[in-house]
Amino acid sequence: MKLSKSTLVQYLIIGALIILQFFFLDPYIKEKYFYSDVDAFKNESWLYSFILPSIFAVIIIVIGFKRKILNRTFLFGTSILFLFIAFFSKRFTDDILLYFNSKIKVEEINKDYVVLRNDENKVFHIYDKKSEFISFDDQLNKIDSLRIKSNLKSLYKLENNDTLQVHYKIGFLKVKYLE
Repeated sequence: MKLSKSTLVQYLIIGALIILQFFFLDPYIKEKYFYSDVDAFKNESWLYSFILPSIFAVIIIVIGFKRKILNRTFLFGTSILFLFIAFFSKRFTDDILLYFNSKIKVEEINKDYVVLRNDENKVFHIYDKKSEFISFDDQLNKIDSLRIKSNLKSLYKLENNDTLQVHYKIGFLKVKYLE
């Protein structure tokens, strides 16, 4: 079986996108964002998941128009491709958007947290005195690693009722991230 050049190029593009997703975007998103923030964004991001594939579909239609191959079959194929990209690549689209969210900074905020620690019960949380409770190990470890990189005292060496400040950045999509 011999592959045509266009089929080979399609397979290479799909392979490159899969490699990009698993070896670059996934680790990047896990490093910068809290899971709860990513989850909240992904629940609200359906509009974005249609905008990017729509732009891609318009580009394909313009190319089809310029090459004079615009017919019902071409439009049907483009529509199917649009739906495939919109529904089956939502995770990839969301991760690309979150990547660019971290590259286009809009504002910076500092949040003060109080340490809630009980060594006897092996409980360690931080609380912002309003509504945000950070207790998951992955979130605490992200904050701790940033503190250590900044030559600050480890989060886990703080005592009960100590106050710590966490520096967040907020991107153009209004999703906060650590840097």
